[in-house]
Amino acid sequence: MPNAKQRLTMKVLLISDGTFLARHSARRLVDLGHIVLDVRPEDFGGLGSTGAVPDGALEERAESYGCDRVLCLLGRSTLTAAAPSSPMTTLIARATSVAQAHQARFVLASALPRAASGRLAMLAFEQEVARAVRRHGLDGGVCRLEGLYGGHAEAAERHALLGPLVSAGVAASPAQIAAPWDALHWPLHVRDAVDGIVAMLDRGGPDRVRFAGATPYRTRDLVATVEAILGAPMALTSDSLDERRSTHPPHIADARRLLRWRPRVGLFAGIEEQAFAEATHTEG
Repeated sequence: MPNAKQRLTMKVLLISDGTFLARHSARRLVDLGHIVLDVRPEDFGGLGSTGAVPDGALEERAESYGCDRVLCLLGRSTLTAAAPSSPMTTLIARATSVAQAHQARFVLASALPRAASGRLAMLAFEQEVARAVRRHGLDGGVCRLEGLYGGHAEAAERHALLGPLVSAGVAASPAQIAAPWDALHWPLHVRDAVDGIVAMLDRGGPDRVRFAGATPYRTRDLVATVEAILGAPMALTSDSLDERRSTHPPHIADARRLLRWRPRVGLFAGIEEQAFAEATHTEG
């Protein structure tokens, strides 16, 4: 008879593009005592830019080790093309088939890319995955990660606004600010995002849910917060900085109510941590 800890252990087949979110998620799952089988395109011949995994490789990995969870993490814009014939669409179809064969809970966790065309493609892609989950009668769903920042990520992988702001402030250099598609943000620290992913894997919950920060911030608010943490004004070179308000704020009531999730890392603490990491990297 397995003990309580053994019954709660998950064996997670993690399919990712190897970004900082995937690394943090894998580390968190292992720290909690779960087993992670990491499948990355680059592990099979350096195909990370296309998202292609050779035929049979994913299925063989699942068959050899078994799994009761299948987690797909999508973040890089190169992996979010949602054309019907794209490698990523094909890979997700294979992943849902693996989940069905192993009676595993399936979760797709996605972060929207910066380019407008990529965002539209990703939204359509999420809808198609959600339909596929329902069509196959799978236990699981899709979660969106809004405004990711934090962690020890490469500059190109950081949030489109926070990362460059902090880097410029630490280096005492002008920051070029091009307000993203909306000037109102709900920044979400990577630790809170990972907690949300774990909650989606661990518990039955909503088909679709959005994880986001607790407080809305406009671009100017974020600049003021970075200035307060660094103790010095920032020299800004503004580009298309506006004050438009969001008409589609994240709805995280389901995440709070059904998954018992809530963001724990406040924006000030998160940026302070990121500024310290950036300063340490710069000194090094």
